Amino acid sequence: VLTAMVHKSGLGILDVVPTYNSLAVYFDPLDLSPDELTITVNRIIEENLTLSRDAPAEPNAETVVHKVPVVYNGADLERIAELNLLQVDEVIELHLKPHYTIAMIGFLPHYPYLIGLDPKLATPRLDTPRNRVAAGTIAIGGIQAGIYPQESPGGWNLVGITDPELLKSMNPGDTIIFQQVGRL
Repeated sequence: VLTAMVHKSGLGILDVVPTYNSLAVYFDPLDLSPDELTITVNRIIEENLTLSRDAPAEPNAETVVHKVPVVYNGADLERIAELNLLQVDEVIELHLKPHYTIAMIGFLPHYPYLIGLDPKLATPRLDTPRNRVAAGTIAIGGIQAGIYPQESPGGWNLVGITDPELLKSMNPGDTIIFQQVGRL
């Protein structure tokens, strides 16, 4: 909500990037001074906090549920199973079970950081990241899951693959439900 409000304010704001605990606001210094930006963003935050204190919470009407097909062929399925004292089929079952929430988009454009991973699957990142992870790769890093939108380096545990084009319509707050398929 806050991101949309900052975007709507105009005034030379180019982009707003929310994270878990901060908000990056990119702006055109020819249209807006840093002081004006600070005043504008603080005003929007204060108005939003006042509104949220005075009104009951309502579900976000723009939240979308994304059903994401997954081929579970990840190179690290056995590692995840071994470190968590599970069988590979249990890893897949536990990964399919939750409805994940997109906490934020980051690291790369369209990369959803997902919360809701079953704690039994929490797996440390690799000691040495890979140079190349394929676009569409679904992975686990610690207590989070994520999906690589494009080929890139990465140190998370590879679980499976999906169509990376699906990521372009996802936003923070949306829900992801993984569905196992034999092929994409």
